[in-house]
Amino acid sequence: MKNSEIIANINGLNKLAESGKQFPVRVNYAISKNMRELMRFYEAYEPERKKIMDDFDNKSDAEKEETAAKLNELLEIDNEDVNIHKISIHDLEASGNMTIEEFKSIEFMINDEEE
Repeated sequence: MKNSEIIANINGLNKLAESGKQFPVRVNYAISKNMRELMRFYEAYEPERKKIMDDFDNKSDAEKEETAAKLNELLEIDNEDVNIHKISIHDLEASGNMTIEEFKSIEFMINDEEE
């Protein structure tokens, strides 16, 4: 999972948590466990991002382009050892209706190898 995906997934799970949507215990557990796992990688990413972005406003245009390239490189780093706790689509059935945005927030957690 790339750093950019980790950030997007954290943001999605945070929005979902703030929405107050009720999920079955198994889904809540998976969300909580995955948030901890994603934050572990984010905690390594964020200090590097801050170093890259340091004093961005005072940089020349050429330096800003170089900074953007470094930031993109950081976002594209693939973290192969992200351990996502998967859930079944059936685990979501008790959640009732979900918006597309809510579903997209947890889609990365759904085990798509089911029959």
